[in-house]
Amino acid sequence: TASFRKKRGNSSVTGSSTLFGIRISDRAPGDQEMRWRVLRLLNLFRAIAAGAFTLMFFQENRHLLGSEYPQLYLYTGVAYFALALIASFTLQTRKPPLFWQTVIQLLADLAAIILLTHASGGQSSGLPNLLFVVVAAASVLLDRRLALLYAALVSLAVLGEQFLSMLRGFADSYGYTRAGIMGAIFFATALVSSWVAERARESEALATRRGL
Repeated sequence: TASFRKKRGNSSVTGSSTLFGIRISDRAPGDQEMRWRVLRLLNLFRAIAAGAFTLMFFQENRHLLGSEYPQLYLYTGVAYFALALIASFTLQTRKPPLFWQTVIQLLADLAAIILLTHASGGQSSGLPNLLFVVVAAASVLLDRRLALLYAALVSLAVLGEQFLSMLRGFADSYGYTRAGIMGAIFFATALVSSWVAERARESEALATRRGL
């Protein structure tokens, strides 16, 4: 019908989509360029972290790294580094689009860090601290509601890993308290980073309008 074609045409013009009922719209070109830069910086962090922790696995004084599940740790570290290499190519070509690259890479970051944490004996390894960087980056890359959703997902993943570690017998009950504190900090990080990113975008837009 004509009304259906009209709605479809409007959708193609705005380039909007939805995720979990949250509307995602195309952003201003300058805003998108900033997000591409942040995503490239996050991938650089990913490559350095994955490469460093994989190499540290082969050191004699690697302490807790891979202490519980060495093979899981090694395979995850190698796969995580491979993801960084693949992402460097997709970021160069900008395909898939920005939003879906962001979502896929953030979910991969969460899965990889949780697996590395579990293979290393849980929260005592210190590896969950890497998630603070990822949550901060996600808060710049995503809208505030999606950033908070991601922070909630990260908090649940840390709590779930603590539960599995308890079942396996290499974590204590105090880990739940630590997981709860980390969850609160994840949400605080998401809120503050999102607010700072919004102010930065507004300042950049204002400077552009004034021709600065």
